Amino acid sequence: RYRNGQWDTLPGLNYPVSSIIRYGDSLLVTGGIYTVTGDTTYPIMRWDGVTWQPFGYFPSGGVNRMRILNGELYAVGTFPTADGHACNGVAKRQGGCWVNVGLPEFAYDEISVYDIALYQGQLAIAGNCNAVGSTSRDIMAYDGQNWYKLCEPGILGSFAGGHALIEYHGDLYVTGLMLKSAGNVGHSIQRWDGSQWHDLDVGLTYQPGNFGFVSGGWQLLVRDGLLWVGGGFYYAGTTPA
Repeated sequence: RYRNGQWDTLPGLNYPVSSIIRYGDSLLVTGGIYTVTGDTTYPIMRWDGVTWQPFGYFPSGGVNRMRILNGELYAVGTFPTADGHACNGVAKRQGGCWVNVGLPEFAYDEISVYDIALYQGQLAIAGNCNAVGSTSRDIMAYDGQNWYKLCEPGILGSFAGGHALIEYHGDLYVTGLMLKSAGNVGHSIQRWDGSQWHDLDVGLTYQPGNFGFVSGGWQLLVRDGLLWVGGGFYYAGTTPA
C-alpha cells in the first residue's frame, strides 16, 4: 500500500498476488494458495485492517481474478467447487458465500478460467476451457440460464487461451496466448464485433512481424476513453511498448 508518500507492506502472504480488489469496505487479494493455519489453504484473503482472513472455502484449485460486475463480485480460476457449490471455475458472491453461475460443462479435465467481463449485458469468460460438444475454444458467454459459445471460431492453437477480455466501444477485445500462425486473425490480441474477428494493427509481438512467438497480454483496462493492455510483449503494432 502507498500512503503519506511512502510504500508499506501488508505482511502475512507467502504466495504471488494476481488480483486485488476493493469490495465494500474490504480489501481482497487472490493469486496463490494462502496458508492460514496448519494445512488449511485459501485462495482468496480479506485484509481486516490488522491481519488476513479467509474469504470463502475453495478445497482445491486457485483463483486467477476477481471482478465486480453490475455491483456483484465474481471470481474465476481453476477451482471445481467453492463453499460447497460445484462451480467449474466461475463463482459469484451471494448471501455471504460463493455460489455457481450456472454450471459450465468444460471438456477439459483441468479447468482454467482467467477473466470474466460483461459483453452486451451478458457474462463472458476467457481462459483454457471448451464447452462439451462445442467447436468454439476458450471463450464462452452466459445468457442467464445457459453457457454457450460466443465466438466462432474461438482461440485457435494447441496451447492457446484467453488471459483477459473487456468490452470497448461495443466490441469484445481479448488478449492472451494466440498465434497468427495457428490461424487466428490477431496475434496476442483481437477484436470480436459480434459476427467476426478483427486484427489490431499487427498485434502484440516480441519483434515486429514475428508471428511465430507468443508475447501475450495479461490485463485490459478502459481508462480516459482509451483501451490499455499490459503483458509480456515488446511491441504493440510497430510501436515499442
